[in-house]
Amino acid sequence: LDLSAAPSVNRIAYIDRAGDPYTIRPDGTGRQKMASGELLQQVGFSPRQIQRARDFYSWPAWSPDGQRLASFRVETSGGQPTDGLYIFDVASARVLHAYKQPALQPIYAYWSPNSQQLGILFSGRGPFSLNLWPTAGQESPQRVAQGAPFYFNWRSDGQAVLAHTGQRRQGGTGHSINVVDIPTGEQHLVSGSPAAFGPPSWSFDGNFLAYGNKVEDQNKAALMIAAADGSRPESVALVPERIALEWSPTRPVLAIAATSFVGDPLFEEIRLFDLASKKMQTLVKDNFAAFFWSPDGTHILY
Repeated sequence: LDLSAAPSVNRIAYIDRAGDPYTIRPDGTGRQKMASGELLQQVGFSPRQIQRARDFYSWPAWSPDGQRLASFRVETSGGQPTDGLYIFDVASARVLHAYKQPALQPIYAYWSPNSQQLGILFSGRGPFSLNLWPTAGQESPQRVAQGAPFYFNWRSDGQAVLAHTGQRRQGGTGHSINVVDIPTGEQHLVSGSPAAFGPPSWSFDGNFLAYGNKVEDQNKAALMIAAADGSRPESVALVPERIALEWSPTRPVLAIAATSFVGDPLFEEIRLFDLASKKMQTLVKDNFAAFFWSPDGTHILY
């Protein structure tokens, strides 16, 4: 289930019980079925109930401009599952891009802020890999980095990603945080000792990045704020070792979800760090699994 963030679109995308993708208005009217184009008819698309996890869509994701909808698809023929990637034009419900290959195993997709490309994590055949799709001049996704675990965050201009991976580019098994330049594929090391889990985050304007660094002999992490290229890192606070970070979409304010129990799937609190005043405040004290900023930066849903 995904809600378009573009105010002019204001539609919800979802997968129904038969495994087919639809969009609908928030009041329940105007239901539109995706995948009605000729391309999907040629690969045997027809409405039906999902049988034994065969032939179904998953992970609908809106482009930020609200014009396109991406989705994964699993097809099974002769006992061999094939993974598919699809991008639909929402206005016409037609397929714009499609790619299929066995054992891709896509697990996560996140559009670039400029709505040009999907960053997709594949889990098949070795460590996780970050792939860009669609790419100019070729139909297949383009791999730009790999590691396990793998967390990434787009820069606001869509020209770079901030990645926390479990294997350094030069080899070894240590975790690292790197800036990956999309046009060139070059990687720049930001940190060689990130905190547990710790997905990094770029500010809404692309001017700052935030991440957690391990603190020797303590079950704590140093909350680090650096310039966009990773230079001039500054430790601004000590926080629990397991954190999740997300900048406000409108202001230089960082939300930090934290728990003192590294193996616990839940978090215990949300703190806010204001970059201008360098002050930290506790916003939420509760058990929760995830949190999200509202698009205008005035609320947090958890």
